[in-house]
Amino acid sequence: MKDVHWSLRSPRFLEWFPSSARWKVFVKYWRARYMLHHGASDLYMRHFKARTVRLFRPIHIAKSTSCEIHILTSRKDAELAMWAIYSWFALGKRHDALCIHDDGTLSELDCSTLCYLFPGSRLITKREADDVASVHLTSFPHILSLRKDNKLAMKLIDVRLFATTSRVVLLDSDAFTFGDMGDLENLCVGNSNAFMADCQFAFSLTKEGFAKLNALTSYIPINSGFGYIHKDSINLPAIESILEVAPEIRTQDYWTEQTLYALLSSDYGIKLLGPEFRVARGAGLDGIRLKHYVSMTRGFAYVEGIPRLNTLIRSCMS
Repeated sequence: MKDVHWSLRSPRFLEWFPSSARWKVFVKYWRARYMLHHGASDLYMRHFKARTVRLFRPIHIAKSTSCEIHILTSRKDAELAMWAIYSWFALGKRHDALCIHDDGTLSELDCSTLCYLFPGSRLITKREADDVASVHLTSFPHILSLRKDNKLAMKLIDVRLFATTSRVVLLDSDAFTFGDMGDLENLCVGNSNAFMADCQFAFSLTKEGFAKLNALTSYIPINSGFGYIHKDSINLPAIESILEVAPEIRTQDYWTEQTLYALLSSDYGIKLLGPEFRVARGAGLDGIRLKHYVSMTRGFAYVEGIPRLNTLIRSCMS
């Protein structure tokens, strides 16, 4: 597929859509065009081919390591998460520990399949996580409230509660690995937290809000679909303070966790990873090591990502 870049929410692009109503019209148009060109492939991949990952050979996960992957997933994204994790180990050639977080919707079959595919990993159910949170977050009412109201907040809070290593890899269910990641530590040398570069400032707080919190240096367009961070940068007292001082941060649920990651990185610094770590704005895998199929481009995870992963994984595992 030709590499197409969609800066769908850049300020320049949005000049053409000054109202939310016009934006919604564009979204409907874009999705209709996608289904016109890829609808049949999308349905086949989504409902048939994507499931083949459940039959793959298990990958044994290291128990003791200097780095641990944390991935939050759901029933809807369980198979995508399996492809994301499998590609990380098989194609990324990594030997990290693995912690899978259930958002409360995973079925028993999903859980058993994840444990079968990745023996040695930890799978934290929502009930287990809630029990731990209720004990450790009693002094942080704002954090408890955020975690209760926003499942995506588990990508931040539960990582802090359950991480067993000083360095943590954040991985979304729709972030696929296509190349060797063995040099990740060299790419992220130093004390900075490293993230993918987003095509927009996807925050639920304005630039002025960052300045008010003395975190203007971290107003950088990060995407936390993939990150390599210090566990200690997830400072619970700091999060509680931020939520108290800037409650507006909770107005856009899908960006709150990412905004907090940026704010919390102000004391550590932020390194943006290169273009080979790409937030999807369309099709194209030339020169890509990891691609995050986010938002409107999620469909390309099925019609582009899974077919390529299937070919690469079967080749390297044969």
